Amino acid sequence: MKIRAEKKQFNFPYLRDNNQSVARLYGATHTPEIFLFNKDRKLVFHGKIDDNWKEPEKVKSKYLKNALDDLLSNKVIAVPETFTIGCTIKWQTT
Repeated sequence: MKIRAEKKQFNFPYLRDNNQSVARLYGATHTPEIFLFNKDRKLVFHGKIDDNWKEPEKVKSKYLKNALDDLLSNKVIAVPETFTIGCTIKWQTT
C-alpha cells in the first residue's frame, strides 16, 4: 500500500490494520465496508458503496458518493448508515 500510495500520490491518510484492532473497534464485519469521517474525525457514514455490487451499470443508489457530496456541501448526511454486504472478515485469533 505504501508504494501504491506514493505512486498514485494519494493526498489522504490510510491505515493498515495489521492486528485488526481498528476494525474491531469500529465494529467492521464485511469487506468492503466504508467508514467515512468528517474533518473532525467524526464518523458520518458507515455502510456500503452502492446498492448493486454485482452489476455496476444497474446501480440506483450511490450511498458513498451521496454521503461525500453531502459532507462536502456541509449538509447533514441523508443516509448515514446502510447494512453491508460482501465477504465477512476472517478474524485473527490471538
